[in-house]
Amino acid sequence: MNNTVASILIIDDDPFVCEKLKYQLRSISSSVMTSNSAENGRDFISLNKPTLIFLDNKLPQLQGVQVIQLFKELSPKSKVILMSSNFDMNEVVLAIENKADYIVDKKKLTIKKLKETIDILTQETDKTQSIWRLLGTFTKLLPKQFKVAILEDDELFTLKLKKELEKLLPTYSVNSFGKGVDFLQYCQENSPHILLLDFHLPDYSGFEILDIVKYVFPKTKVIIMSGQNDSVVAIDLFQMGISGYIVKEFGWEKRLEACLVELNVK
Repeated sequence: MNNTVASILIIDDDPFVCEKLKYQLRSISSSVMTSNSAENGRDFISLNKPTLIFLDNKLPQLQGVQVIQLFKELSPKSKVILMSSNFDMNEVVLAIENKADYIVDKKKLTIKKLKETIDILTQETDKTQSIWRLLGTFTKLLPKQFKVAILEDDELFTLKLKKELEKLLPTYSVNSFGKGVDFLQYCQENSPHILLLDFHLPDYSGFEILDIVKYVFPKTKVIIMSGQNDSVVAIDLFQMGISGYIVKEFGWEKRLEACLVELNVK
């Protein structure tokens, strides 16, 4: 990969990180610029519309998650990669909500990882797709055609989910499954448009189901549900292409509604 990206902007208040990334990215783009604040980065983005923006989440005045949407408005075609050495769960959820194109751990930013990340994002651009691009068919489907699948082994939580979906999507078809094997059997004849996926199942892990679904049904939007606040796992799932993450705690109903709004089905 030699100078395949038109321009890259690095926003980080740590000069060492900026210089390190600039050095690592020089074989990928002939134009790599740096900024030490979100404010300065905003001005640069407005004028120059960089292809990629590496955005530190821990900036002096504004966190990266707070400016993702602004940067997207200033330069809609730019891809925003959010970076941090220490994400908490709330920050990961906010990054998903605010439509970051990728999340990376600074500690793992090797040249190989950088190139893998950029390959993913530039390939999506070539295909006029992104992790967050909505299914064009969503708005064209008749309500009765729209299928939502729940894969959750907690029967009580499944009942609560169904009750919420009846309020939010009263005319849509909703099917629930307690085991991965039953869901996969269903998928032999059906392609769900949205899958609400419990991360911990008795027979499959969330990673395994997500990997299968993304391979067989790449257009299915997957929303992960979990009782654990594990930001490392959430970042890994984000990188696999999930469309939402719901922590099973007080207020999960609002998170569900927000996820459906983002998918343009609410």
